[in-house]
Formats: sequence, C-alpha cells, structure tokens
Amino acid sequence: MRSQHLFSLVAACALALPLTALAEWQADEKAKYMEACETAAMNNQVSQSSATQHCDCSADVIDKKFTKEEVAELNSGGPRVALQNRLISEVQKTCGKAK
Repeated sequence: MRSQHLFSLVAACALALPLTALAEWQADEKAKYMEACETAAMNNQVSQSSATQHCDCSADVIDKKFTKEEVAELNSGGPRVALQNRLISEVQKTCGKAK
C-alpha cells in the first residue's frame, strides 16, 4: 500500500513537470513543480518539511537523469510503464521515501 502512495506522489509530481528541458529550470517552472509536488505529498500524509525536501531532491533527479524526450513522455499522460518505474526507482534510490 505504501508503494501505491509513493507511486501516486511521484506520478503527480511527474505530471507537474513543464514540457521543456529541465537542465535549465526557469524560476517559475521549478516553483510550479515544487507547489504541485508538495501538494501531492501532503495529500499522501507527508509533512511539509519532508515534502519540500523530497520534492527538491526529486526535481534534481529528474534534471540529472531524464532527457527532454523522457520528460515530455512523462508529461504525456500515458508514459511507458518502464519509464514510470524508472522514475520511481531513481527517486527512491536517490531521495529515499517521502515520510
């Protein structure tokens, strides 16, 4: 059940990504991502401080480990299951689980 919450959190955050390359976050793009990610985290009973920390870490993971094309696919609403699983795995490995 906990992995379902994590999947929901990561999926919601992924959908909040802008369709542009993330290597150069624009201030407003990262702010929008952080707001959507933190809201999704808190909806999954994650504290505000943990949500902020986890979302910031996940933004870094996406920035460093996913291409512009992969981000666009994640935003498409129907990404490959393998890509979704990779996103979850990379965020868990780097950031741990949101608490």
